[in-house]
Amino acid sequence: EPLVTSDILVSALFGGGIIGLGVALVIKGGATTGGTDLIARLLKSKIRISLGKALIIIDGVILSFAVFVFNDLDLASYCVISIIVISRTVDLVLNGLDIKKFVVIISDRHEEIRLFILQSDCGGSFVKGSGLFFPENEKKIIISALDRKDVPGISDYVKSVDPNAFIAVMNTSDVIGKGFSQE
Repeated sequence: EPLVTSDILVSALFGGGIIGLGVALVIKGGATTGGTDLIARLLKSKIRISLGKALIIIDGVILSFAVFVFNDLDLASYCVISIIVISRTVDLVLNGLDIKKFVVIISDRHEEIRLFILQSDCGGSFVKGSGLFFPENEKKIIISALDRKDVPGISDYVKSVDPNAFIAVMNTSDVIGKGFSQE
């Protein structure tokens, strides 16, 4: 008789969340569980990925061997779900919801937009580029890493001064440099 549930999917989801929370709290406290998180930390120091992604790689390799040895693909699929939940939970606890946004803006009104971004106490860079359809038309492209709270104001301003502007907003968790993490 199961303590809480006999549903393997529910167990994989909630178990992964609880394990991820525990691992993240141990790591946040400067310790280690002595398991795959130790190897994941070493991997993270060698290649620039989040600890959660490093855990997915390490645990995925271990799971591959387990599938080969035990030949149980059904259970392995639930393990994959659990590993992903553990990874996301670890990253969420360690990095919080402090996800930065990487913004690319292409507009003929780039100078006005530049001034607005600077007045918003944000920074960025111009990159020279040209379109695929008209490569002879050189453009100044604005790229900037922003706090999530700054994106709507800047995006609304860009749309108001240039309805034809191209704006791409992407999530990024590692922003290193002036005004951001100095890792």
